[in-house]
Amino acid sequence: MIEGRTWFLLIVLALGTIGAARAGDGEPVDGGGAGEAPVEFSQAERVLWMTDQLHMIDRPIRLVYEFEKSGSFEEGFKDVVDMEIVSLNDDRSKNAHINFFTGERNHFVPEQEGITVNPVLGIYLQGDTYEMERLTRGSWRYFHRSLKQAIADAAEVQAVEIQFEGRKVAGTRIHIVPYANDPRSAQMKEFAAKEYDITVSDGIPGYLYEVRSYVPAAAGENQPAAAPPLVQEVMRLVQAKPF
Repeated sequence: MIEGRTWFLLIVLALGTIGAARAGDGEPVDGGGAGEAPVEFSQAERVLWMTDQLHMIDRPIRLVYEFEKSGSFEEGFKDVVDMEIVSLNDDRSKNAHINFFTGERNHFVPEQEGITVNPVLGIYLQGDTYEMERLTRGSWRYFHRSLKQAIADAAEVQAVEIQFEGRKVAGTRIHIVPYANDPRSAQMKEFAAKEYDITVSDGIPGYLYEVRSYVPAAAGENQPAAAPPLVQEVMRLVQAKPF
């Protein structure tokens, strides 16, 4: 996904931009001026950004996400995202340290202080906009706005059941296809068909269970029906252990 990218922009994580803002990048949303109706957030926005996602965590804990990139477009890889909740604050917020990938792929992420939302999703989505820039030669800011708009206006929200540590847990899946009807989709070519599934659950530590992005194989006469995807990325929570 974001291999070889400059990550200083992660300091302004997508939590505040892909997540909450409507009026423009970096522009906070409030109730508006006199006579203006307050912004109504979509169900997907509320699920992804507007809840205490770390409420189950009552002690220092390590959350481990396995990541795999595959597909026919380019060489894939496997890696790990590690988030440590290192301390708890009196206001129920948490302080965290994140290792996003390992070895040469590891990228700097600033220490997270006073958080109530799992930063891993925001970091992944922000990195995904850089990856779309690399693959299509478009602007990451354009993809950033498209993701934000899709979550606000065009997301499908579905109740699902997930398996975590040997038990069944109720969850919610957010599905978006942000570029399918984009006026610039022709410039993105096959990447305009990219889909995202984000699965969360109040019943697991850290709330975020899985992020999956998927670019199907380009349609064609010689393309087999079961052709592998062009690109697929899956990041899934596999372990949550106190330390």
